[in-house]
Amino acid sequence: GAYPTSLWSVAEVIRDTHAMPPEIVESLAPGPYTLSVGLYNLATGERLPVTLEGQPQGDHVLLGPVSVP
Repeated sequence: GAYPTSLWSVAEVIRDTHAMPPEIVESLAPGPYTLSVGLYNLATGERLPVTLEGQPQGDHVLLGPVSVP
């Protein structure tokens, strides 16, 4: 959260770890889930586009699967 996207280089890998609040995890039914992440323009709230090798991929990236025991 301390490295603004305006300073990122193309293809730079940024590691930013987040944890889900325990009350959310505890409320989930056991099983597999897919997480979706995206970035927003701070000024407009608009979702930023995702590209892979110059090709548009929508406005988010799917992570997972993750499993809730």
